[in-house]
Amino acid sequence: MEKKMSTRSLWREYYIKRDELYDYIKENTICLRSDEENREETDFIRTRRVNKVRGIYYTKDQEILLSISKKSKELENFFNEITMGKRKSMDIPMVFTDVENINITINEAYESIKLDKNNAEKYLDIAKDDVLRLSWGEYYSENMKKYKLEKFLKFVAIKNKDLLALANAKVLQARKYSGNKYMIKIRKKGEHLSKRERYGFIVVDTIPSIYDSPKQAKRSHALDFTGDEFECPIPSLYNFYIKK
Repeated sequence: MEKKMSTRSLWREYYIKRDELYDYIKENTICLRSDEENREETDFIRTRRVNKVRGIYYTKDQEILLSISKKSKELENFFNEITMGKRKSMDIPMVFTDVENINITINEAYESIKLDKNNAEKYLDIAKDDVLRLSWGEYYSENMKKYKLEKFLKFVAIKNKDLLALANAKVLQARKYSGNKYMIKIRKKGEHLSKRERYGFIVVDTIPSIYDSPKQAKRSHALDFTGDEFECPIPSLYNFYIKK
């Protein structure tokens, strides 16, 4: 009887297949633009590697394009089997034909949560447990009780009402940097309208004009301008703004 592969094994196979496809594309195309991320990201005192592949690759060889399309579809189908179609892969190569212009936009993205009486009984994952243990040291247990914190798996959470009381506020906005948002606008030859797509691994059969769009200007109603920042005594990746 054939032994069923574990989810971990399936994901390992998926990433092997994905990297093999990336290598195949890079070996058989010309790189027009690369924005790969290969950096270290620090979460207080913990460091992790961030590896993201983004770029625009060109070939006019129709056999290669057909092969890339076929391999990409097979990889997407394998991804859907693992996830049972519950989410979309962000790293499947995309093939576009007859492209004339590509505008690349890179903007900062934030997670924003409103805390008020309507969700006062809910919990906010305010920090990672290991971060607090290292930050507070011998005062960890004391501060957990002081701020009425609860441990859930690897995270430490606080009830929204307790955080509101700590800030002496009726409404708080919790805001956390979640990375950069990479998007492109693609316009094909003979067309007047551009199509908006995520910026991932792009393959084209023409050499388009590639532009960098200016970053979005900070809006006048952004949280930084309309809320008083609350200096939370709990080390957190969130910034908190008192709205009321």
